[in-house]
Amino acid sequence: DKLSIVAGSTPATLAALKDATAKNKPIVATLWTPHWAFASMPIKVLEDNLEGWPKPDGSYVVLSKKFAEKEADVVKWMSNFKITEDQFSSLMLNVSEASSPTEGAKKWLENPENKKAAESWFN
Repeated sequence: DKLSIVAGSTPATLAALKDATAKNKPIVATLWTPHWAFASMPIKVLEDNLEGWPKPDGSYVVLSKKFAEKEADVVKWMSNFKITEDQFSSLMLNVSEASSPTEGAKKWLENPENKKAAESWFN
């Protein structure tokens, strides 16, 4: 009886989420993962036992044969690229908060687990 459903933009949703978590008030919002919000706020993912939302998709890289031939080192790196949702969310948060993407990535690499993951991409 006390539930209000409000349509809004992503920025409005994130502002409401930040406000509610800062005040320790309950809120339900639709987000996707990975997303930097998961690295910056105490968000709990609810189970969708009624299957009201589509199943998770994935991230894919599609390259031309010409690129693959010309940039074999990049293709090898991309083939080795593995990152958890938590790591990806924290990377996005660091990049979004930094003065530049490079500075954000450098800050992300200060975490030993992130650095270990990144080093494995080049082996």
